[in-house]
Amino acid sequence: MYSPSRRIALTLALAFSLAGCGEQSKQYASSSAANTFFTVPNEWREISFEKLSAFEKKQRADVDEEQANAVIWQVAFTPAKKFKISKVYAIEAIDEPIVVARVRELSYEEGNDISYNALREIVLPFQTWRMNPDQAPPGFSVVNDYEISDQGVNGIRSVFRFDSEGKNQTLDQVALVSNDRRKIYILLSRCVTTCYTKNQKVIDEIVKSFTVRGEK
Repeated sequence: MYSPSRRIALTLALAFSLAGCGEQSKQYASSSAANTFFTVPNEWREISFEKLSAFEKKQRADVDEEQANAVIWQVAFTPAKKFKISKVYAIEAIDEPIVVARVRELSYEEGNDISYNALREIVLPFQTWRMNPDQAPPGFSVVNDYEISDQGVNGIRSVFRFDSEGKNQTLDQVALVSNDRRKIYILLSRCVTTCYTKNQKVIDEIVKSFTVRGEK
């Protein structure tokens, strides 16, 4: 989480300019190192790569420098005025949407073992729940699940719902792997289902804007 429309070239000139469109209504999150970008509403607040990386490293003391350096880029956005950074990495139900992008290098072993089902389960055991309903949490249902193929990347968009802390939430996940199987690109959107339904048009626009360029 469909056939993404990726028609915008990844250039600074275009990424930060909307010539002839009046006041800019969207902001661009982009990384030249990851050759990746997407758009979010202008009023959404950013949680930067630096803040996310520092928090992750603090929470996981066992992360060595090589593992930390494997993350090329990560960033999060939310319309919430106050948002605890710890919620970015949790799967607790939240009442306002959060969108998280993450790009990291894969080891040779990871790249060799990656599959579409592995991509489906990059965050939660979605495929296991789908194939074994008795193992699924209450309220589990599949909204959408299909393959994505674009320039230099292939992967899956999975949208599913499940109960967490007595609330039903929707998780919308795009997981792509480069054709050389050296990088993985993730865009994760989630909030309680009532929130997701209310913001679905905006979230779909964010997902459709998620663009990877430069991988051959």
